[in-house]
Amino acid sequence: MIRRTLKKNDGITGMDLVISVIVLTLFIGILTSLMGNLYKTSIEIQTSAVAMAYATAVSEKIDEKSFEEVNSNTNFVDYLVNNGEIEIDEKYTVTVIVSPVDGVDQNYVKNIKVVVTYKPLKEAKVISFTKLKIKEVAEK
Repeated sequence: MIRRTLKKNDGITGMDLVISVIVLTLFIGILTSLMGNLYKTSIEIQTSAVAMAYATAVSEKIDEKSFEEVNSNTNFVDYLVNNGEIEIDEKYTVTVIVSPVDGVDQNYVKNIKVVVTYKPLKEAKVISFTKLKIKEVAEK
């Protein structure tokens, strides 16, 4: 009886077709889900790298400028953009917050916070760091 079943070659049955379609559908669904997640992760990594590059560029410009040029009266990022020193994509918001350091003479030390806000997909993300700007004083 087993020999007879093995030698019988009737082609593809309806059940074989249904099972293959189900397996193929599951495989395509899993593959599509994985590709979608990889795309989202890639976009998030790329946008966060650009945001960090903007933060680093602004931080370097803060180091280049004199103590008096970096102040809370003007928006430092607008100053850099208007002078053509840096270009920032409109998808990113970069702000510089200058504040005094507690217990230290404000004429010689400033606390500077660089904040970059961006939206890679649906939710907004923020990169920020704080640094000190110290006035260099020449000895007499």
